[in-house]
Amino acid sequence: SILLLDDGHCLREHALESCRFNDLTQINQYSATSLTTLLQMVDSDIGVTFVPNMAKSSVQRMFRNIVLYDLVDQPARWIGMAWRESSHRAGAYMALAELLREMSMTS
Repeated sequence: SILLLDDGHCLREHALESCRFNDLTQINQYSATSLTTLLQMVDSDIGVTFVPNMAKSSVQRMFRNIVLYDLVDQPARWIGMAWRESSHRAGAYMALAELLREMSMTS
């Protein structure tokens, strides 16, 4: 499932706007007050989340089991998904990331 920050956080709003989720049941009922908490949830294999580019190097240093995947190739605001490297759902997460990448290229 998709993990997001609490209501009111701009990263949550950007993710919801950019992805145009039609089925909000894909979004995990749990949310977090900080990106670090979200990433700890990802590291525990609870779901996937979106990471701003400015946090990318910190994520790679602090969370060695998390995979970061770029969603866009063109210069723009970078947004990516993160999931635990050993997750048995990695294939599904990669498919979702590819779908989101394709959607971002057509909008």
